[in-house]
Amino acid sequence: MEGRPPPKAMALVVEWATIHQQDLLTNWKILIEEGEGKFLKMEPLK
Repeated sequence: MEGRPPPKAMALVVEWATIHQQDLLTNWKILIEEGEGKFLKMEPLK
């Protein structure tokens, strides 16, 4: 992927990541310890 997303799209992604920060960290830990396919499902960006 090249370039940058539009500012509005980037703001939505940052907001979503902030809301789901703990889930993202948990998934990262699960991925490192157990491998792919065993992660928590999260609400999509709305």
